[in-house]
Amino acid sequence: MDEDIIAKVEGASEATEEPIVMYLKISNVSDETASIRTYSLVNASAGVPLPEFSAGSHIIVRVTGSTWRQYSLVNTPGLSDHYLISVLREQEGRGGSQWIHENWKVGDIIETDGPANNFKLDESAGRVILIAGGIGITPILSMARRLQQIGTEYHLYYCARSVEETAHYAAIVNSTLGRNVTFIHNKGTKGGRLDVSGLLSDRKEDCHVYVCGPHGLVEAVKGATRGWPPETVHYELFGADPSAIRCREGDSEFTVTIGSTGESFAVPAGRSILRVLADNGVKVSKLCEEGYCGSCLTPVVSGKPDHRDSVLTQAERNSGELIALCCSRAESENLILDL
Repeated sequence: MDEDIIAKVEGASEATEEPIVMYLKISNVSDETASIRTYSLVNASAGVPLPEFSAGSHIIVRVTGSTWRQYSLVNTPGLSDHYLISVLREQEGRGGSQWIHENWKVGDIIETDGPANNFKLDESAGRVILIAGGIGITPILSMARRLQQIGTEYHLYYCARSVEETAHYAAIVNSTLGRNVTFIHNKGTKGGRLDVSGLLSDRKEDCHVYVCGPHGLVEAVKGATRGWPPETVHYELFGADPSAIRCREGDSEFTVTIGSTGESFAVPAGRSILRVLADNGVKVSKLCEEGYCGSCLTPVVSGKPDHRDSVLTQAERNSGELIALCCSRAESENLILDL
């Protein structure tokens, strides 16, 4: 799998604007599997609590130079003494995860930004189904811990090839979480996959489903929940949705206006808002530039966005209050952005 296909667990690319730096110290390193390593991070300023985070949150870490990566927080929300992130080493990726595996060690000080959350847990749900595939367990496990903390009924279905390739396996089975987890290990079998359609065929009232994992798993869940209220289906992709069409025949030019200055710029077909702004000296934070990380989400003052991202919920799209500058366009002749 290409390193680009590890969104939220591992975002990608460089940022046009440096994230806000928070210094963390690596307090522990442990191997989950042969290719997944977990890092415990504490505040580099001893005794200073870390910013609070909610289930589904991530932080951004500097790898080298201007290269940053995005990782989900695995541990229980409400804890302020440390963060836990898990890094999947990609042999054929662009080197970010390999560099971390080869260089990060206990005692090192790293630069981070966050936490932030584009995969929020609705704590008002009466019952929750959690589905994780591979390294997609990272935000899902934090959600399971939070649901147990607040007493919400839930069950987690965790798909991996084998026990040996199941991250956080010991932490799950050796805790009370294990009562609410079903492991699906399909290495070497054709019939060992999760029956997503069967699992989600009979929705109970007030039930929400959350899924994070490979594109095929996410698509299976989306297909099985087409009759569910859209606000009850939540997903996070490892990378850009391959079915999404960023550039379309018939795309036309429009303008974007910076709300704070009144400057306007033309956005031609085949050119992103983000790139046009960057060309004109407007700094906008970015990571993936493919519509899945949420780093470039920007408030819209007026105008109608043409959403082409994989981050916003349907309700957020309908509101028209946010736009992903890296991939989305405008249905109106002009967009005024809160920049």
